[in-house]
Amino acid sequence: MKKQNNKQGNFIVQNFYSGLNYIYNSRKYIYFIIWIFVLFALIGLFVPTPAAFDSYIIDILKQIVDRTQGLNTFELIGFILWNNFLVSAIGILLGIAFCFIPLSISVSNGYILGYVFRNIFDKMGFIQGGSYLWRILPHGIFELPAVMISLGIGIRLGVSFFSSLNKNSFKKFSGDFKNALKTLFFVVLPLLVIAAIIEGYLIKILN
Repeated sequence: MKKQNNKQGNFIVQNFYSGLNYIYNSRKYIYFIIWIFVLFALIGLFVPTPAAFDSYIIDILKQIVDRTQGLNTFELIGFILWNNFLVSAIGILLGIAFCFIPLSISVSNGYILGYVFRNIFDKMGFIQGGSYLWRILPHGIFELPAVMISLGIGIRLGVSFFSSLNKNSFKKFSGDFKNALKTLFFVVLPLLVIAAIIEGYLIKILN
């Protein structure tokens, strides 16, 4: 039994470090996604939103609030975890054929974050709004890196896939795909679990 536990522990540790190594090797794609996210967050923060688009964003945010109404803490954590994992998985897997999917996720999430920040500052003022944002920041320390890693790897997989098509050899892409899955389940998922627990409890406390 002890030997079996050691094997399972070694399997998890090996895949975790394999995922970290793949993240390091994918860093230029991840940096690219981060720059896109930050750029559109700044646009959302400083550029006034057209009225039609403003109502569209409000509808999206209302739908999220409506779906979480009445959930207890554990249900809320599960909801947050599932949604973040879904975004991360889609960012990776759909990046294979459509690089613009992870790119569009980064653009839309960055813009909506900037939009939310702008509205908080408009309603609360800079000091009070900053204090409020500081209280909800902890989950982002884990969630944002996890999502950015996923989207960056999605871009890398797309590049690898189209490169393999040109070379008529999928050996490198196969290796990239396996490493991407290891990263998703052994690095990204644990980060999202931590983020969901923190965010779930914060929402209940702040409410």
